[in-house]
Amino acid sequence: MSSFAKAWLAVLVGCVGTPALAEVPAVIAQPLLARVAEEWGIAPDRLCVEWGQLAVPGTAVGNATPRIVGRGADGWFTAVAEAPGADPVALRFRCGILDTVWVAARALPRGARLCDGDLRADVCAQWGPPARDARNAPELGWETRRPLAAGEVVVWPAVVPPTVIAARDAIRVEWSRAGVRVELEGVALGSAPLGGLVRVRVKGRERPIEATVVGPGRAVLEVERES
Repeated sequence: MSSFAKAWLAVLVGCVGTPALAEVPAVIAQPLLARVAEEWGIAPDRLCVEWGQLAVPGTAVGNATPRIVGRGADGWFTAVAEAPGADPVALRFRCGILDTVWVAARALPRGARLCDGDLRADVCAQWGPPARDARNAPELGWETRRPLAAGEVVVWPAVVPPTVIAARDAIRVEWSRAGVRVELEGVALGSAPLGGLVRVRVKGRERPIEATVVGPGRAVLEVERES
């Protein structure tokens, strides 16, 4: 078996729950965390980390050169450390960010609207890269799309902005450009939240149009799309 294959075998063994056999020395840990922080665009001291198995004592890899060779969901990485004259040493680790987030203050059923007392701030590890979607931050009035357990992080898409347009609702679609403003009356073909897209059947048109919801019964036509 090649040295690289041995390294990957160590990773596979670590995936089935074998306890860590040694602490990860700083000479391996620091370069790996610096690389992750660089990729995520954050300072290294913002990272939190969980280390998997290290197959040999740390003293055996004191002068090893670590590198990331694979990654998976939820902030999981696979790394290999190679020391001169020794077989590579493999390990898995998971990175995240310690952050203040909104969690469910109590169990919430599917279809509930968030109200006072449903959320509380908590500090916990958010595994994986920093969230870059503003939709991740819930607001009062948002709807749950699935049941949430007490203490579970409340984040999009488990919660979504409330639906303001329902299928078969009458809807006015507005379009304006260069001082010209047009209003069309139609019927919504589906439901949509504020800021979401809705398909509208307009009288006199063979195909529906797609518009952005700006309020109950109102939408704005930005780019017309035919289906």
